[in-house]
Amino acid sequence: MNVVTDTTGAAASESLRERKKRETRERLRVAANELVAAKGIADTTVEEICAAAGVSPRTFFNYFPSKNAAILGLPDGSIPDRDREAFLNGSASLIDDLVELVAGFSDGLPQDRKRAGALILKHPELVPTMYQWAEEHKGGLVSLAEQRSDPKTARLAVQLVMVAFMSVASTPRGLGRQQIVREIHRALGELRALLDASGGGDAGSDAAG
Repeated sequence: MNVVTDTTGAAASESLRERKKRETRERLRVAANELVAAKGIADTTVEEICAAAGVSPRTFFNYFPSKNAAILGLPDGSIPDRDREAFLNGSASLIDDLVELVAGFSDGLPQDRKRAGALILKHPELVPTMYQWAEEHKGGLVSLAEQRSDPKTARLAVQLVMVAFMSVASTPRGLGRQQIVREIHRALGELRALLDASGGGDAGSDAAG
């Protein structure tokens, strides 16, 4: 007798778990933003955020490493398997494929990025949190890029793309993924122009191949 395994329930259950995770993450972010708007960053605590969102402090740290990360709604920065495979099998330049890969981080950013950008302008003390987040995930990107290039080129390419991505992510504009791709390329063009103006254009060209 043939045994047929019904995976519909498992897939639906997985989808439900992922949705609940997104909802909890969003509740924490919204609660953090509302408290900061009412009290300021310094007077807002993780415990207050958790109470407003209806979760425990232990649960909070499953979603965000710090209060500031919750305020900004920073994604965990993990690379989905489909994006990883697309990058490794990419046929464009290393820089172009890294831009597509890094732009995927935007899928985990809050939809009202305009408000997040305004928060950064109002509270510049949040900027180090963004750059710390970028540094924490840069190593994984470099390891991935090294599978398509030598270590030196991989590190340089990731550094350039992450600098451009952070300049785009910190602006008070709500952008879709493809808009972010275009904006990262624009920022990279500005970096290249600066290098050319300073006579250092050859260094940037090494990573573009």
